[in-house]
Amino acid sequence: MTIKKFLIILILSNYLWGCSSSEILNKPDIKNPPSNIEIISTDYQSSQDEQTNLKGDIETLRKLYKNALVSIDSGDINKSQELFEQALTIISNNEIKFTEIYENNDDYNEIVDVILEDYKNFMNEKVRYTEKTAPELSESDKLHETIEPSEYNQSTNKKIPIVVNSRVKAYIKYYQGKGRKYFVQWLERMGKYKPLLEDILRKEGLPEDLVYLAMVESGFNPKAHSRARAVGIWQFISSTGRVYGLRIDSYIDERKDPVKSTKAASRFLKSLHYEFKDWYLAMAAYNVSKSKVTRAIRIYKSRNFWDLKSLPTETKNHIPKFIAAAIIAKNPEKYGFRNINYQIPFKYEEVHIDKCIDLTVAAKCAQTDYLTIKELNPELNVWFTPPYPDGYTLKIPPNKKETFLKNYAKVPDNLKITRVIHNVKRGETLSFIARKYHTTINNIKSVNSLKNIHKLSIGQKLLIPAPPPIEVALKNNEINKQKKVAYTPENTKGLEKITYVVKKGNTLGEIAEFYNTRASNLRKWNSLSYRSYIYPNQKLTLWLPQRSTLNKVYNQDENVVLNIDQFSEKNGTKPGKIYTVKKGDTLWGIAKIFDINLNSLLKFNQKSKKSVIKPGEKIIIPHLD
Repeated sequence: MTIKKFLIILILSNYLWGCSSSEILNKPDIKNPPSNIEIISTDYQSSQDEQTNLKGDIETLRKLYKNALVSIDSGDINKSQELFEQALTIISNNEIKFTEIYENNDDYNEIVDVILEDYKNFMNEKVRYTEKTAPELSESDKLHETIEPSEYNQSTNKKIPIVVNSRVKAYIKYYQGKGRKYFVQWLERMGKYKPLLEDILRKEGLPEDLVYLAMVESGFNPKAHSRARAVGIWQFISSTGRVYGLRIDSYIDERKDPVKSTKAASRFLKSLHYEFKDWYLAMAAYNVSKSKVTRAIRIYKSRNFWDLKSLPTETKNHIPKFIAAAIIAKNPEKYGFRNINYQIPFKYEEVHIDKCIDLTVAAKCAQTDYLTIKELNPELNVWFTPPYPDGYTLKIPPNKKETFLKNYAKVPDNLKITRVIHNVKRGETLSFIARKYHTTINNIKSVNSLKNIHKLSIGQKLLIPAPPPIEVALKNNEINKQKKVAYTPENTKGLEKITYVVKKGNTLGEIAEFYNTRASNLRKWNSLSYRSYIYPNQKLTLWLPQRSTLNKVYNQDENVVLNIDQFSEKNGTKPGKIYTVKKGDTLWGIAKIFDINLNSLLKFNQKSKKSVIKPGEKIIIPHLD
């Protein structure tokens, strides 16, 4: 392909890629481009007003994108790439401080989508055009002592120099000492992911030793998150992940997929190595950014990584960490790491599913369990396969594909997924509804195509992708937790053991309020963690004062124990419990909740039908004999 054809393809792709590009930017006439490109400073002073920042970012991104297209038309490919990457820097920095103002702004998200998509097309065309030129490895690393090749057994022709200097030795010592606990975990996970990642790197024509870059990036943890919002084994931020083909939405985050993320990282590293022709520089750019490495090279007039003192401390330490990790991982016993409990290698088969299906149902079709399916598909943010028009490819245990397809064909469509219709009540927020159904705000927002998550109408019907009770239990491993030895207080004198059967919609806080105790006590009595869910028909144990010590009556309809000791009888009616008024409550609504006569509630609390109640006010709920 000639450079002329390459430019024509890029220009046409920008014209033909939807209509959004030209509509958003009022793209200049490509036939008559301006002679001079407008000079833009991306280092503008930040305003305290976030809306002003957002407006400035949108305008700057539009100008950078427009000028990148002009550079392509004029034949300056390097300038175009530089402008694209300035835009990516702004986008990446915004990810770290991302707020709802940015997240919910259509103009910002639209220009970001356009830039990421066109930059991806740009880089694909550039790689195709230039990949015939084979990159050469740098000679700069020969300035340092190196380990003999026999010690680390490279299996590919392309090698990453293994340099040993004082900084590398310091990290070897750190991993053997203070960092030992974490390094043992890395080695254990290495058994699960190293064969898989090495195979992909080899097929992509890259050195297999790059697998140790994933080791220091995330410790081989697919669910790893950093403070800079990087995610997954290869620690992609959202914008870079999308540029290299990873899908990120409310349903899935392919940065967590060990297979797809490794293929994306391979493409990214390949492009960086082509740019710098040195693996240490490429890995440094992977860690911090290409622009900062390029700037350091210009400052020090050196392409030797060890000379680039202006790089951030984290990046200067990244390469020594990588080398130290590689040295130890290749021969752990030599460095004092013995009896490592390596995890079982990550193996799977794939099945393509054309319709949305509950993962619990998928697990039954594959004759396995929910947790296994979730572990094989860590990219899934939800408990069901995404409802994409082209379906979804699900990973299942090896040698189960035939069994899965046979069983899946027998499942009726109405049993493949569980959803609930929720009528919005006064005072309810999307956050409250998401917690109630053990799902996420983004899931509800996506399924119902909500543009503003803060505007709900009373009576509005929401389709909730609500997990079935068994899924909630499996997700939190509650079934296994319930097998623990039941908690018994050291001193049970004056206490009695009560069993409560959870009803649909119950929360620990509500149950604790009914029994005049604390949710923390319920968690302690039932070995529940702070984030544990409870599910219908689950049995909870409570330790409460005996009836002889505390006068109680049982409300059989509600299956709760009501404390009546703190009130005297009034008008022949016994008080049952105290209810704290919440925002949006009415006396009529409270009477309906507790299935009591409104007049009795009013009379007992000395109120009339016109009485106004306020949040935080205490209402006595009578118990009628």
